[in-house]
Amino acid sequence: MNVAANSMFFWELYLLAIFLSALQFDPRVCVFSGALAFAQFGALLLWVESIWGLPMKPYDSMSHLYLVQSLRFGLIAFATFGAALLASRDCRRAGRGLPRFRRDRALGR
Repeated sequence: MNVAANSMFFWELYLLAIFLSALQFDPRVCVFSGALAFAQFGALLLWVESIWGLPMKPYDSMSHLYLVQSLRFGLIAFATFGAALLASRDCRRAGRGLPRFRRDRALGR
């Protein structure tokens, strides 16, 4: 379970999902995806800890392991805030508000 708790590739997918949510131009979507990523990463760590124990392979001590995991939680929160700020700024800059319930003229729907 070293891969589940310590893999940089899989952990960066959380950040990618948060930043891709900014493409919706809705800060609420960014906050929701960030909260979901925060909760899922926390649940994953609790599950790995309860069944196998957090792997110590790449770390020197338990305090270093907990420092790294808490910094990852901080980066998820920072990415959520940044994506929400970016989405709200782009939404205002476009001057069109939140795109909802518009009729598509090309398709007639």
